[in-house]
Amino acid sequence: NSSVNIQLYDVTGKLINTLMENQNLKADNYNLKYDLNSIAPSSGIYFVKISSGNSSSYHKVIKAN
Repeated sequence: NSSVNIQLYDVTGKLINTLMENQNLKADNYNLKYDLNSIAPSSGIYFVKISSGNSSSYHKVIKAN
């Protein structure tokens, strides 16, 4: 098991929301669904950072209203 954090950033690098913090998960595949309208009401480009242990990955999200 590993502690997982998922955060949403805007295009300038500003933290918009922490979607998951210190969630203890086992290695596996997961599907996560979030309503971006309540978290990030504006259209635009966002980045989701997923970090666990010493590794992190970023995923680009384009939100259109």
